[in-house]
Amino acid sequence: MTDDFLDLVFSALSHENRFVREANYYLCGELTAVFRPPAGTVGEAPSADAVQAFEDRMAPQLARGLADNWSQVCASAEGSWVLLAVKSMIDCLRLRVAVKSMIDCLRLRV
Repeated sequence: MTDDFLDLVFSALSHENRFVREANYYLCGELTAVFRPPAGTVGEAPSADAVQAFEDRMAPQLARGLADNWSQVCASAEGSWVLLAVKSMIDCLRLRVAVKSMIDCLRLRV
């Protein structure tokens, strides 16, 4: 996975079309399998630096998605957040930021 590819995916997360943003949050959720492959997967695992770089770039993207005013975008970001959290890719500090953004997003809907 190249930086150019991730730049393209992350830039699409701020696209004006909500369907593009939604689809790309689902894609980001699936990218977790690349950075944290299931046990027993054949092939080279990414370096710790690559995983850390992905986490650092993904956390603020998730926060923005969780605060999106379109419920479908927010829901797809929530799905990505769950996949990342389940795979233990977000440390406690970034997890707190994402959870706070999700709560703020949910408050806006009430």
